[in-house]
Amino acid sequence: MWAVSVGEGTAKKSVGQAPLKQRHAVIEHACEEKQPISIRHLCELLQVNRAWYYAKQHVQVSPSKRAEEVALRDAIEKIILDFSGYGYRRVTHALRRDGWKVNHKHVLRIMREESLLCHVNCVCQDTAGEPLPEKYTGKKTSARIARNASLK
Repeated sequence: MWAVSVGEGTAKKSVGQAPLKQRHAVIEHACEEKQPISIRHLCELLQVNRAWYYAKQHVQVSPSKRAEEVALRDAIEKIILDFSGYGYRRVTHALRRDGWKVNHKHVLRIMREESLLCHVNCVCQDTAGEPLPEKYTGKKTSARIARNASLK
């Protein structure tokens, strides 16, 4: 077994039975102290998935990124208030015209989170102007569809 830090003995087997938050804290503390033990070995000793450690590194968002995200959300809301019929594609183009470097998928995600997506209800009709049956639209209609005379 490896020593947990300089001057200490080997880690006890019961350390792996500690609560998960405590084991995570041990790994974070060891990393901050620059202990001479690898992350791989620490995670193995404490029975913690190594992916947790590497995923945690990417989750930490700087305050400047948060401020930029809030400003982007405000810009999207302003566009939606001005043009309520805009979907995520038009909003993306409007943001780009305003100087934002933003991806359409990012705009779509924000609009979903903020419930800003445009919902347009269209009335589905056949070529004769009659509403289509539920079979095609998924909606119940009260009008009856006349059979085509050529099908008889």
